[in-house]
Amino acid sequence: MDWSEGSENHPVCWLSGSAGFGKSAIMQTVAERLAVSVKGVLVGSFFFLRGAGARSKFTRVITTLAYHISRSVPETKDSIQHALQDDPTIPQESIEDQFQKLVVSPLQQLDETKSFVVVMDALDECDDHESICDFITVLAQTYSQEQLCLKFLLASRAEDHLRKVFASEMVRAGTYSLELEHFDAQNDITTFLKSRFTKIRCENDRTFQGLDGNWPSNVQLAALSKKSEGLFIFAATVVSYVMNSKGSPREKLDQVLESHVGLDPLYIQVLLSTNRDQYFLEVLAALVLLFKQLSINSLAQLLEMGTDEVVARLLEIQSLIRIPASNDDTVQLNHASFRDFLLDKRRSKTHYICPAQYHAIIAIHCLMLITRLKI
Repeated sequence: MDWSEGSENHPVCWLSGSAGFGKSAIMQTVAERLAVSVKGVLVGSFFFLRGAGARSKFTRVITTLAYHISRSVPETKDSIQHALQDDPTIPQESIEDQFQKLVVSPLQQLDETKSFVVVMDALDECDDHESICDFITVLAQTYSQEQLCLKFLLASRAEDHLRKVFASEMVRAGTYSLELEHFDAQNDITTFLKSRFTKIRCENDRTFQGLDGNWPSNVQLAALSKKSEGLFIFAATVVSYVMNSKGSPREKLDQVLESHVGLDPLYIQVLLSTNRDQYFLEVLAALVLLFKQLSINSLAQLLEMGTDEVVARLLEIQSLIRIPASNDDTVQLNHASFRDFLLDKRRSKTHYICPAQYHAIIAIHCLMLITRLKI
């Protein structure tokens, strides 16, 4: 927050960390706080999401940010509108030209002394690796040449293409880096677990009737926190698994405590409790392999299943995914690390989703669907 309010001279802040460290949760919290700040510093945001169509592409990022800026800072609206009216092809121009015409020029016309902030999360989930790296370079070039009342808070995994661009001399000079791996989150995770389990007990009296009032104990909470290895996604998945799957919450928590550390054993534990029939495997493969996430209705149509059959399979892994209230809304993975796990044979072993095998199966389903639609 000190960086956003101007006490840091770097115009770009890069929050990096491995999968599950809570980057998106941090970014969402920061964005919410900036949005309600009396200083009104948040002017735009873009949260990438793999498999979510336009949100996994860079194409609309700058026009989206320009729109957000025009809403947050009304004084820029006329300038942005005039630029697009004078040249409707701006969205097809280079990243540098788009940024200059739709963001830099409108803001330079303001008589502002405070700094505005744009929040961009999950850069690693943008499929256009070259474009996202070009954008970061454009930011560095712009700030090395001009003064601008705009800062960028960026978050991502430290994947190779991003690590390289942030390591370049020009980008590094204007970037304030925060690496979550260097932060000890164990106490925060213990606090999170204690809060979530307390809330769950209060909301599910019947489920916990007969269990010790101190469940889970402080010793169990400390053990869970240690097993998390700093991964908030581990803690969140444990809570969801204990509550949303079949069986006794106490027994399931004991199983988690007996497993090895990290996310993989937890993923395996959830998958072992499923009925791994062909329908389940095809639904799971569609979730992790398709270019775009589908709704329950679309999954049912593609895989030639009833919506009730799709929902039944999804409920088996409900601690790892987000099942929408409506069959017309998309199903989402809780975290990209689950996809990574399923597609890495060394990690998932017998739970491995072989891309070649299931791409072929999905392709056959696609052909069958086309045939049915033509009839």
